[in-house]
Amino acid sequence: MRTAMIVSMLCTAVHCATASVVINEINYNSDSAFDVEDWVELHNPGAIAANMGDWQLRDEDDGHIFTFPQGTILLPDQYLVVCVDPALFESGYGNMIPVLGPMGYGLGGGGDQVRLFSADDLVNPVDFVEYDDHLPWPEEPDGDGATLELLDPMLDNSIPESWQGSCTIGGTPGAMNSRCGSAATEDVPAQFVLHPAFPNPFNPSTTIRFELATTSLTRVALYSMSGRRVRVISDGLLSSGEHSFQVDGSDLSSGVYLLGLESAGEMTTQKLVLLK
Repeated sequence: MRTAMIVSMLCTAVHCATASVVINEINYNSDSAFDVEDWVELHNPGAIAANMGDWQLRDEDDGHIFTFPQGTILLPDQYLVVCVDPALFESGYGNMIPVLGPMGYGLGGGGDQVRLFSADDLVNPVDFVEYDDHLPWPEEPDGDGATLELLDPMLDNSIPESWQGSCTIGGTPGAMNSRCGSAATEDVPAQFVLHPAFPNPFNPSTTIRFELATTSLTRVALYSMSGRRVRVISDGLLSSGEHSFQVDGSDLSSGVYLLGLESAGEMTTQKLVLLK
């Protein structure tokens, strides 16, 4: 079970217990050309961290249980994927997405339930989705390459009208869900936006998020305060929309660094403080 990508922090039991976690994206029948097995993405849209240690993820069979390891913390506005095969998932999406597994069971290609239970109540689910592979549910996720994406984390995800087939093959695990058609131009920044890293100060890792207005060559790199490039985090073509990466400082010295984001001929920076 892989937990290194899970961002951890201390939080009180009361605060974590009142946090909101929603089932945000489901991959239940991959396209044969991009088969990464089944996975479920969870999202925390609230302002309070969720302590998910000993929570359970089940399908419609009560014998199919994935138990979240102790120390699993889902921070506000972050995403976490639980998948059938972590190695296969990373071969398709890379190793920068917070992921847990193996899930221990697969999801039904003709419809199934996805149920999330807190450690304090293993009878009444925190969130519950019973999806299907035919109308009024989106049909594209049933083997045509799309995933089942929640249109907005604040919508009622128990009804099919709150869901869409993803606009891109393989969906958007670990990031904001896609926008299709006329909605694709909504909430897109004029150039690009670099959000504050969290946590910052950090030890040993922090997560950075940014949004791109257009698909473009983008470099994300870490620099010393003297301007020396310490590490390239990502360098290549990235699609428009929201992206997130993790900065690992386990092999770096304590100090202040500059995170640089270059895209479409523009650059912005942010100070990161590594405390050991």
